[in-house]
Amino acid sequence: MNIGFIGAGKVGCSFGHYLKQQGFSIVGYHSRTRESSFYAANLTRSSPLNFGELIKKSNYIFITTPDDQIGDVWNKMVDFDLSNKKIFHMNGCLSSAIFTNCKDKGALCYSLHPLFSFAGKESSDLEKVVFSIEGDNIEKVEEFLHKANIKYFVMNKEDKPLYHASAVFVSNYVVALAKIGQNLLLQCGLDKDLSTDGILPLMESALSNISQKGINDSLTGPIVRGGY
Repeated sequence: MNIGFIGAGKVGCSFGHYLKQQGFSIVGYHSRTRESSFYAANLTRSSPLNFGELIKKSNYIFITTPDDQIGDVWNKMVDFDLSNKKIFHMNGCLSSAIFTNCKDKGALCYSLHPLFSFAGKESSDLEKVVFSIEGDNIEKVEEFLHKANIKYFVMNKEDKPLYHASAVFVSNYVVALAKIGQNLLLQCGLDKDLSTDGILPLMESALSNISQKGINDSLTGPIVRGGY
């Protein structure tokens, strides 16, 4: 398997770094900027490549660009020979349907998405992360998924909006809740640092309870006591 990445942001760099650690051959990266391509290539001991070189040299291609660029990248890819290539995007909301006429090009196309929030370009500890995969002929990439030690589940195209909503609630909304809690403490006279120090152990203990006891048994405080 020769793996190439189009896009060298947090997800592309981190996932490429992870795959390199799992023993895969990373051919290289193509990105809008020379700097990001070289950074990703150095991280994965691969090469910065132009668009055509990457398509030609890779038989597994991951599109890790911003969401609104995936369709444009695909429209550019269809001008090349894609026979027998496996093509993935890593967006949580879009399905593999964005790869129009994929079968006509002789390729197999998928969406592969990690339920994970990437803080930087070297977040490569992904063995505990659950991925979703969607597309036709999943069995054709099962060897790759198992070799990469990816914990995954198969989903339907139609369920991607629900899946994406779930991820938004448990990731972005956690940050929003933290901000609401901090703002209330600021109104009580705490400064920003102390309010952050106050809410973090509370949030961490709630997550720890979920991990140890499960969601249904993790409520504490006035909601459980009825003191509200």
